[in-house]
Amino acid sequence: MSSKLHTLWITCALILLAIAVGGRFARCDSRRSAQPARIATASHEFTSSPVTEERFRESFSPKRNERSPRYPTALATEIERPIAQSDDTVEEQQPTTFPATRVVLRAKVIDRRSGAPVPWVRVAASRWETTHPAYVAYAPASLAAAGAIFASDQQGNLQISNVPAPGMVTLRLAARGYEEAEVGPLYLPESSPLHEAVFLLARHPNIVGRVVYAGSRKPAGGVRVEARGEASVFRTRVITATTAPNGHFELVDVPSGRTHLVFTPPAGAPYLLDVSVSPGEENNLGEIELPAHGARVVGWVVRGTTNQPVTSATVYLHPNPPLEGESRRTETDGQGRFAFFDLSNGPYTIELAQGAGPADSAGQMPSLAPRTQLVRPLMLASGEEREVVLRVGEVTARGRLLRGTTPAAGTLYFSRGAAGLGVTRVAHVGPDGQYELQGLDSGAWLVTLRGNRGEYARESVVIPSVSVWERDFSLPEGRVVGRVLTEDSTPAAGASVECSLVYDHPYQDFMDPHVVRSRTKSDGSFALGPLPPGTYTVRASHPTLGFGNSDLITVPQVGDSAPTEIVLHAARPATLRSVALSFETGQPIREAFLVLYDAAGRLGRTATRNDAGVSTLEGLAPGTYRVHVSASGYSSDEQEIPLREGEIREIVSVLGIRGALRVFAEDTTGRPLPRTRIVVRPVGSAALDTVREGTTDEGGLWITRALIPGTVEVEAFSPDGGSTKLSTTIRPRETTEVTIRPRR
Repeated sequence: MSSKLHTLWITCALILLAIAVGGRFARCDSRRSAQPARIATASHEFTSSPVTEERFRESFSPKRNERSPRYPTALATEIERPIAQSDDTVEEQQPTTFPATRVVLRAKVIDRRSGAPVPWVRVAASRWETTHPAYVAYAPASLAAAGAIFASDQQGNLQISNVPAPGMVTLRLAARGYEEAEVGPLYLPESSPLHEAVFLLARHPNIVGRVVYAGSRKPAGGVRVEARGEASVFRTRVITATTAPNGHFELVDVPSGRTHLVFTPPAGAPYLLDVSVSPGEENNLGEIELPAHGARVVGWVVRGTTNQPVTSATVYLHPNPPLEGESRRTETDGQGRFAFFDLSNGPYTIELAQGAGPADSAGQMPSLAPRTQLVRPLMLASGEEREVVLRVGEVTARGRLLRGTTPAAGTLYFSRGAAGLGVTRVAHVGPDGQYELQGLDSGAWLVTLRGNRGEYARESVVIPSVSVWERDFSLPEGRVVGRVLTEDSTPAAGASVECSLVYDHPYQDFMDPHVVRSRTKSDGSFALGPLPPGTYTVRASHPTLGFGNSDLITVPQVGDSAPTEIVLHAARPATLRSVALSFETGQPIREAFLVLYDAAGRLGRTATRNDAGVSTLEGLAPGTYRVHVSASGYSSDEQEIPLREGEIREIVSVLGIRGALRVFAEDTTGRPLPRTRIVVRPVGSAALDTVREGTTDEGGLWITRALIPGTVEVEAFSPDGGSTKLSTTIRPRETTEVTIRPRR
């Protein structure tokens, strides 16, 4: 009897220990190490200590709800924010209720190149999304919140138990010395208690090189080297090294893809280098030359049409990512002049402020200006001297921001030019709806409206030459309403519905469109909004019921559209695999994006690829698509492809290294010259390129991409037939910016 009690006591203790271990691994955001608690199984010995989970970054948050069968890869950081929400979308923010059925996901994780097991894999983040109609009103959540238990071992085995089913699971996997990888979404039906998979991880590459000083070519010792990648790849990680006395350096375990290297010498300006890191190997950059001196910006602040200098004005220069550091500040002198020296090459924002006090002795100011007069983007080349004229307009714009007839809080952005790439002014609107902006130029402006409830719209206006211009702006209140049905007219509950707002923009394929998403209710009904007035096509899909698109729908400024019905057609989904390779090296381009368009507009965008340069979009409806593959600093590849039911289609895009050119046309006083004809002719090594031609926008700006590196001749024509020419160098993987003043 005593022996039986002893055995029973040991059994109870083991059960309590197992419960404690399971609770520990269900917690999210824990990276604390502990003694491994082992869980014995029939074929493997799993340990849960290396396996942890943390919350996804913003692009994976439930509010964005960007995970669906057709979005297997993380989308790029959105330019257009915040995402508008319909009533249904707001309803999805309630706490998630999980199905009672639980299943096990068992995976083998192996090295992509060698095929060897990857030890001690951890789940860095997870996302569970329901596919069951009874739970469609609830938000996606992490597996940790569902009570899932994570375990891995040294033989590359990963097991996740207690997973709710049915549902879709997306995982971010990580292991020491390997690049993080997103896998999924994996559809886990409730019909099977065990699901098996194989996942591949790629090793981090290294970067080596030698830093020398330009001119003398002497080795540069003691230079700090930082590798800063895209936020979606590096997250908050910065990898650093210091050059040896002979100038050599090595950066270890750098994520592959687009990487910005910042070289900071003991004295002088930093130097920024944009490189593409090939996965799984050593990347030798050879010799990197530090410039003899930093870039400089000299300029003037003048008033409106009088060109009178503005004295004692405060001017800020803000470094933009990937550059870091404090903002610089100075004041104009008696002739309205200002200057900044010893600058790194790269992107900046120059800001004219009101109400700021004198600059400190160091000429720097870490905080932004208390009140912004105007803002202009600036791209500096290494060692360049740039002249800038900041013109203070003489028009005061005032009015109200309205939601219907009621004042609304929000933000107004006034930007010169159709693309909004010129000078920008910002008005923050309080609950009274009143706004006022002083010092605007007359002419065409693009106004972006953002309400505090997710409303979003753009409107072009022309500001006349008056002292005060009054204009009210109304936030959009339109919605698309309708129902989603199956082929037998049954309401399709839990179907995903979406529509997007796409605007013409030189960089539109680098940006995510403003998307409104929701799910259908139990009766198949949905509402998408608020939306600006216009015509839209709504896309609907369901993991098991199929796909469908609406006809063109007209949305009013206020109120609902005519009810529309979307019929889902059952079809096996297709898969698109895109391979991006470098023309110069044949290596994969991991940072190349893939943008997919269907009849309803832009369908999806992937921003990351695996180490073989492959990006995959799954769950696609059969049909014809337009595909655009490119990367910053590379040429583009556009194709139109048909996808058949159940097909797995692979396309290969070979991209060449390219540069971009931004041309600002101004008169002799620095006033922008809209509608100015610009011609760019290749010279020398760039002679294989074609002649480019275009017209500046209302802000005097014209942009052209995918130029072959080398010397080009830029010619600007004035309306009376005069012209001015200048030569500039297109640098590989960089944006060259020039200002040209055509002679009259």
